[in-house]
Amino acid sequence: MKDNWTVFKLTFPDNKMYMGMTDLKLEDKCRNGLGFAKEVIFSAIIMKGWENITVNVIATNTTKEDADKRYRQGIMTNKTYDEVYGYNFKKGGKKVLCVTTKEVIPSISVASKRYNVEIGNISKCCNGKLKSAGKFYDKKLVWEWYKSE
Repeated sequence: MKDNWTVFKLTFPDNKMYMGMTDLKLEDKCRNGLGFAKEVIFSAIIMKGWENITVNVIATNTTKEDADKRYRQGIMTNKTYDEVYGYNFKKGGKKVLCVTTKEVIPSISVASKRYNVEIGNISKCCNGKLKSAGKFYDKKLVWEWYKSE
């Protein structure tokens, strides 16, 4: 198991925050904001300007399990799941259900990569703002937040 995970916090000029974690070098993840191009946070980065955003490292060279724990803890502590305080959509790592394929996927990020669909569109679909997001063999993909029994 590799201990190369980094947990970080972005603080915007309006004091809103975003918690993140990556197994890339932080410089490679951030790339002056371009490393977030496929993430929902990117529009806020463009609006506020990368040069106005502070990056704080919470933990580095840690396991994925520890990083995930610190990431979720940061979201809860800073209330970044609340749009008043931050830009994280959920409290971290919430599973999604692709209704079309009946597949339960560990997170929006994984679903986005698996089906080549923008993260923001999956989130909008889960939150009822879009009817579908993406296609798979010409079938529209419908998404919901997974509700475990």
